[in-house]
Amino acid sequence: MNTRLDCEFIFGHCNGTMNMQVFSDNVLLQEYSNVLDNQLILTTFIDLPTQLKFKISGKDPNHDTRLDSEGQIIADKYIILKSLKIGFIEVNQNLLFSICSNKNTFWGKNELVTIDVLDVDFIRWHLKQQNKFKIHN
Repeated sequence: MNTRLDCEFIFGHCNGTMNMQVFSDNVLLQEYSNVLDNQLILTTFIDLPTQLKFKISGKDPNHDTRLDSEGQIIADKYIILKSLKIGFIEVNQNLLFSICSNKNTFWGKNELVTIDVLDVDFIRWHLKQQNKFKIHN
């Protein structure tokens, strides 16, 4: 089933930004590098069932995190998956953490994060995940 996907990302800047490729199964949906804004929204369509893949790269741990004299982070290169909507329905924050393969929505290292959406219908997927969603009037 062809379904709308909305992802909101926050990018941390330190010597530029991390790079990200977004895939549905093995089909590249979008690629980001040198993002100028702090916030970015991806809106696209995916065919269900699928595995969403977020390939995160471009961080040098020796140069892309700045600390002050007390060891506190003052600048960092990272990506946060702030929100995810599948079929116009937002995935609640607690569920969002648990469906990410790394169990985190803060991506501060080079890695591959996956999210399985393995139902043919997005409503059925939300119900199976026990995603508590609100119906807006």
